[in-house]
Amino acid sequence: MKLLLVTIIEYISSGSYPDWVRCRFEDAHGRLWSIFEKVPVVTHHGFDETTPLPHLAYVAVVVLKTYLDAQGREVATVDTDSIWGIESEDGVSVFDVFYTQLVEEG
Repeated sequence: MKLLLVTIIEYISSGSYPDWVRCRFEDAHGRLWSIFEKVPVVTHHGFDETTPLPHLAYVAVVVLKTYLDAQGREVATVDTDSIWGIESEDGVSVFDVFYTQLVEEG
């Protein structure tokens, strides 16, 4: 499974377990996206309100296609909804990201 690297930028205590975080990433077109998600979904490391920010995290994705952009960089069109049901705060779940932003789980 492929994982999209994201950055936790805000810890949000929900008053119940699990707590939530706001994550951000930049797509291949330079747009910043925010994702609001439960801590255990985006990181398995001991993360709480004392963890220094920003902090790397991951979102599982399905790669729909890859292509080269005008500068010859490999771009992947990914879907964040297919595996964990994750969407951006704007309700978007398909993004173009640089292939270098993806890692293999494991």
